[in-house]
Amino acid sequence: MTTQPTIADRIVSRLSRVTSGGSLIPEIDGLRFVAVLGVFLYHVQEVVNNPGTYHYAHADPTGGPIGQWMTQVMSGGWTGVRLFFMISGFILALPFARYHMAGGKHVGLGRYLKRRVLRIEPPYLICLIILFASQVARFGTDWFDKTDHLLATMFYAHNTVYSAFSPINVVAWSLEVEVQFYLMAPLLAMVFKIQPAALRRGFLLISIIGFAIASHAVVDNEFWLRNLLPFHLHYFLVGFLLVDLFITRPPAERGSLACDALAVLGLIGMFLFPAYAPLRDYGIVLAVGLLGVGTLWGSVWRTVMRNRWIVVAGGMCYTIYLYHFTIIKALARPLLNRINDQPQELQILLLAALTFPAVYLIGSMLFVAFEKPFMHRDWHTKLWRVVTRSRTQPNAVEAD
Repeated sequence: MTTQPTIADRIVSRLSRVTSGGSLIPEIDGLRFVAVLGVFLYHVQEVVNNPGTYHYAHADPTGGPIGQWMTQVMSGGWTGVRLFFMISGFILALPFARYHMAGGKHVGLGRYLKRRVLRIEPPYLICLIILFASQVARFGTDWFDKTDHLLATMFYAHNTVYSAFSPINVVAWSLEVEVQFYLMAPLLAMVFKIQPAALRRGFLLISIIGFAIASHAVVDNEFWLRNLLPFHLHYFLVGFLLVDLFITRPPAERGSLACDALAVLGLIGMFLFPAYAPLRDYGIVLAVGLLGVGTLWGSVWRTVMRNRWIVVAGGMCYTIYLYHFTIIKALARPLLNRINDQPQELQILLLAALTFPAVYLIGSMLFVAFEKPFMHRDWHTKLWRVVTRSRTQPNAVEAD
């Protein structure tokens, strides 16, 4: 007798992402949710605390002590992007490390690059076209003057060309860094050839420290310069180091409570270190590393990160990340104009509470429509078959 799937099972199945190799490390998807949640909280407080930028009234932009404390903590959520970098380093390094260290399947460079383009590019381009069209509808044809910004953003060049955030989608700056890493990852992954393991890990650790120092040195430089890959590479390399340990010391069925403690310290550090400029870059790279250790080798924390709803949300993080700021801004205008005389902390809490369900719901629908179809390896061949079949069909009718 087969058990009928519940409604929850159907929802999870519908919203679950498709993995390219058919394998899934659920706790890593759970960690993706932590990253996107941090970025969400950061943008909520940013919208509340920058009323002029987002065109609504604000009676008390400075706020009281509670509001200031909430702002300080939530502003640490921008480290969620750095956590994304670490996760990208882990995910992209894993097949290369398995090949070099454990006799795994060879990773062909052409196949690797093709997969990156077919998987990442279509949802990204669709998002930019949707956002550009919505801005044209809102601001009129004058917005067509931004077409050059659209093209620069499409080609992951806006950081370099304009040395500023893209007006089409402000979060695209980090995707430009990610693409630089995608191109360099196969070369960087040669590090897994180094033997013995102690020398390899020592090299990675020294590299992480060195690039963190370099990043700290350019923090006040031009936007385009500080958003080049070398000044974020230490976060990706933390993912490399975790992959090294993951392969040589696979997580046990029963995790470690000590690693749970490291995860808690890492999570706290992510939100507190940004406030301490002298330690910021070094502290954040340590925090994301500790959080990664706790996620992979912890007991309680790992169990939480493997919760299916958290895993599903993390699997949709790319779409949620692309659209969340636009959704927050759209809902903030009518809401905050109504409560601009309320305490700052209440505005932050209300905006977070009201926009999070909307971000999740809208993000889920956009994920199913515009991202999940491109997760299938052969989506382009199926599409080509449909196109060629539609072209030949009229001839077949005429022949009849």
